[in-house]
Amino acid sequence: MSGLFEEYQLLALFDDYKIIDPEVKIGEYSVTYDKKMTFILYVSTYESTAILTLINNDTNNIIFNIGIKKLEKIICKEEKLFFFKERSLQQPILTIQIKPMISLDCDL
Repeated sequence: MSGLFEEYQLLALFDDYKIIDPEVKIGEYSVTYDKKMTFILYVSTYESTAILTLINNDTNNIIFNIGIKKLEKIICKEEKLFFFKERSLQQPILTIQIKPMISLDCDL
């Protein structure tokens, strides 16, 4: 477990995982929806950052790409990801429903 998240919870939520850069501890978690879209979560525990990307697989176009710096915690619960920054550990700045389909709720 890292201080940022519990890895086994992310592994249970996503279809695929790979280490991008072991030196700076960057991992890539991905889930594909009906072969049409792929959601990718890049997490650097060393830098306390995350990048969230949704890609249209038919056109290979990026639908959205969100970067979050100074993350304090990522919590996985009930097929959702909750992202917390240091300024507010009571209220997540971003909530993402992963399954059955992706949706976002922001409090920026």
